[in-house]
Amino acid sequence: MIIKKLNDERIVGANIHVASSFFSRFKGLMLRKRLEQGEGLLLTKTKQIHTFWMLFPIDVLFLKKTEKDQYKIVAMKEKMKPWRIGKYIGTATDVLELAPGAIASHQIKIGEIIKKVMK
Repeated sequence: MIIKKLNDERIVGANIHVASSFFSRFKGLMLRKRLEQGEGLLLTKTKQIHTFWMLFPIDVLFLKKTEKDQYKIVAMKEKMKPWRIGKYIGTATDVLELAPGAIASHQIKIGEIIKKVMK
């Protein structure tokens, strides 16, 4: 799946995987060696994450589903280090984990709307 900014159609992630089951959300990115730029993981039905057993930092977008395939960014964390517990974001419905530096390189801001596009 591809994730784009709604306002300017810029691609935030061109290779996004979805974790929608309990096990896939729990496993997440554990034990992966890295995320390449453009890669990411969308965790559905999630308000908080951890980075236990991860080997690299990640950029994190906390999302609130607004319409079919659209999300408002309600919080974010740049370069969240391994072995951390993130804040609980009560308004979030989903979380997008991206390669470190993605937030800065795509100039992502809280309040922006992003959308899912199938490949």
